[in-house]
Amino acid sequence: FTPDGRTVVTGGADGTVRLWAPKKGTCRHVFNGHDAHEAPITCLAVHPAWEKDETNDSAKLVISGSEDGTAKLMHVGTKKIVASFPHSPPDTSEVAAGAAASASAEGLSVESVAICPTLPWCATAGVDGNCKIWNMNSKTMHQCCAHPLSAAVTKMMWHPSLPVVVTSAADGVVRMWDARQGTVVSDYKGHTDMVLDVKGCWGAGVGGVDLVLTASDDHTARVFALPTQNLLQG
Repeated sequence: FTPDGRTVVTGGADGTVRLWAPKKGTCRHVFNGHDAHEAPITCLAVHPAWEKDETNDSAKLVISGSEDGTAKLMHVGTKKIVASFPHSPPDTSEVAAGAAASASAEGLSVESVAICPTLPWCATAGVDGNCKIWNMNSKTMHQCCAHPLSAAVTKMMWHPSLPVVVTSAADGVVRMWDARQGTVVSDYKGHTDMVLDVKGCWGAGVGGVDLVLTASDDHTARVFALPTQNLLQG
């Protein structure tokens, strides 16, 4: 659901993003065609500012990620694709390689997308081991947060008030990144297998410390404290 409750947004295996009227169960719009995705949708996210101010038309944005290695920024009001971010697009030189091209495309998938609450940035993360920060105004990449040994990124999220991104990866490590510089602020180890999901519990720790909750293929869930107060002081 969009924050106003008026629209359901879905992403499908056919590569389309659809807007639905929840009361009638009818499709209002389909984002497809030349500028749309060319492979199944893997993830969706709504602009967080929409939740705080439903009258802010410029915040009525949805971002999608796909197995085609791209992310699309869509405006729900105008029903237009306003930007395309080539996180890890297919190498067209491999198209003629048949099965080899298919295997390569499998490694291009964008697995997580999110829009920054405080800056005109968004982020995409994928199985190529990168979390990329994009400027939504200039439509250009601002930074690339490259994970060691190209460990596939499974989930990614923004801090609600700082230019900080938290990622989880297939190497079992959770990392906090300074999105301004594309550098690791700290990392959190303990899992022995892939981290499948990460959620923020902002200010929930003792003294208002930010926490993140993780779930892993090692059959454990862990809670980590983030040193975000150090960034506030800096």
